[in-house]
Amino acid sequence: MPIELAVFSYSRMKNEMESVWNEFKSKVNIQIIEGIFDDALECAKNLEKEGRVDVYISSGANASLLRQNVTKPIVTIRVTGFDLLRSIQNAKAYGDKIALVSFKNNIPELLEFQDLLQTPITQVIYSSEKDLIRSISRLKRSGFNTVVGHSLACDLAEKHGMRSVLLYTRESVRQAIETACELALSTRHETEKAERLKTILDYVYSGVIATDSQGAVTVFNKGAEEIIGLSADEAIGQPIDKIIPNTRINHVIHTEKPELNQLQKIGSSYIFTNRAPIRAHNELVGVVATFQSVSTIQNAEGQIRKNLHNKGLVAKFTFDDIIGKSPLLLRTVERAQKFSQTESTILITGETGSGKELLAQGIHNYSPRRMKPFVAVNCSALPGTLLESELFGYEEGAFTGAKRGGKTGLFELAHTGTIFLDEIGEIPPSLQSSLLRVLQEREIMRVGSDRIIPVDVRVVSATNRDLRQAVKDGKMREDLYYRLNVLHVKSPPLREREGDTMLLARHYLSKFNPEIMKHPPDYAAGILSVLETYRWPGNVRELQNVMERFSVLIKDSDMSPERLRECLNEALEQQAPPEKEASPPPPPASSLPPPPVKDISTETILRTLAQVNGNRSQAARLLGISRMTIWRKLSGQ
Repeated sequence: MPIELAVFSYSRMKNEMESVWNEFKSKVNIQIIEGIFDDALECAKNLEKEGRVDVYISSGANASLLRQNVTKPIVTIRVTGFDLLRSIQNAKAYGDKIALVSFKNNIPELLEFQDLLQTPITQVIYSSEKDLIRSISRLKRSGFNTVVGHSLACDLAEKHGMRSVLLYTRESVRQAIETACELALSTRHETEKAERLKTILDYVYSGVIATDSQGAVTVFNKGAEEIIGLSADEAIGQPIDKIIPNTRINHVIHTEKPELNQLQKIGSSYIFTNRAPIRAHNELVGVVATFQSVSTIQNAEGQIRKNLHNKGLVAKFTFDDIIGKSPLLLRTVERAQKFSQTESTILITGETGSGKELLAQGIHNYSPRRMKPFVAVNCSALPGTLLESELFGYEEGAFTGAKRGGKTGLFELAHTGTIFLDEIGEIPPSLQSSLLRVLQEREIMRVGSDRIIPVDVRVVSATNRDLRQAVKDGKMREDLYYRLNVLHVKSPPLREREGDTMLLARHYLSKFNPEIMKHPPDYAAGILSVLETYRWPGNVRELQNVMERFSVLIKDSDMSPERLRECLNEALEQQAPPEKEASPPPPPASSLPPPPVKDISTETILRTLAQVNGNRSQAARLLGISRMTIWRKLSGQ
């Protein structure tokens, strides 16, 4: 974009300006404007308003007037010693009564050249256009025949019948244009820096206020406008204690010490702020304060949580989501809550379906890391080589098919949060040493990299295997086992949680089929009581599946207790996995044939089930009845 120069001149100066214009027109747009005083000022203001000027060029009175009334820089055409000598030498050809006319100030070089010129020169100073006209008239009456001066003075002199010589040369005009070009480039650069800084300040997340060393506001960005409720025009230049009555910026000016992470009330809202002194050349020159409204921080935090949830890096459940009131379960939750407040590694053991991941998520959400990521990984779902790259990440080109740019590992994603290693007993021996290093040193190395990356993670692992036996069998490193098992939580099986089966059954039934829960409590209790006699090898997960299946079956049936019991028995029968056939022990010689079905009591069935550890098929064979008969007897049919 070419430089825009506006040159204010009168007729004589215009001719000189046009003579050097061609030298600069390839990189500069020069507007030559004929006008003096008020006309020049009005034109200058219009150019500035329209953004059509970078620098003004003028001389004498115009330059002085413009400098007081416009914001763009002004270059004054300077009179050099060469200009003075040449002009007076030319004037001597017209006579020896020569007057040098200048605006407001003497030209000091005249005294230095007086002896060299060998001609007395009279200096005349004017301060306005009217003053200039009166001065030219006096010179005429005094017998002066030649005037040396600015363009306007020359024109007036000739109107009074005198000769005139323009004080400026083409070289002085050329120097003025070169100076204006340099100044325009410098001004543009500074303007660009200022606009860049202003844009940055206006679009940063925080409000920003800066003051000088006396506490007057010098910077007030858009963020500050929104939070404080004032515009920058209203705030800049005002004392900071007038803008924020309870400000501590004046205190920082006095102490010259920063105040960080401070909570402050402004009006009816709170802000979170930092205040720091600004120093230059080891002296305090002001203070800068950055701040955010607490509500904005809370909203941003909520958005971060939402984004993490969308990425699956958040724990969805808390201890409140664990259903049950049995003493064993309550002790387990209490133990987990206590452990969650530490930074130690936790191992959760328990049977399949007993709620190990629910406990892990509860531990995270009850810990100081609850607002940080929660990353869960099933160690049995991936082969060893793939699991390593998922856990630790990899560099670009680490192996065939590696993603361009590499990949961040799950330990890095969990930084400052919790990583949950489910089925930790399935981790292959080849990966155990790398995992041990993470637990010991809290640092990882991506596959294909030689760079160590520190990570701050809480490790919670879970397994349904006996890890001590795995150590004995050589399937797990002993040192890794001890690192994993710093704190231990056992997730109790459902059969040991007295009274929790019915609570869970009601919960899932109300979720899958709310209609049945509209009946009186005793109605559902009589139907669901049969569930308490089942051992639930699949624990809570199996119970959930049974209740969902039961809810589907009863949708197409009547709601009588008898029919509902049949549906529940059917759901249990379909849910139960096939049991291994066991050869019953031979009956003693004196044993009697099994009693008729109608004579078999519920107590006999329960006693027999207890003897065979709940194996319904074996109990049915011993009693000489079917498995369905056992369910019917236990359900009161």
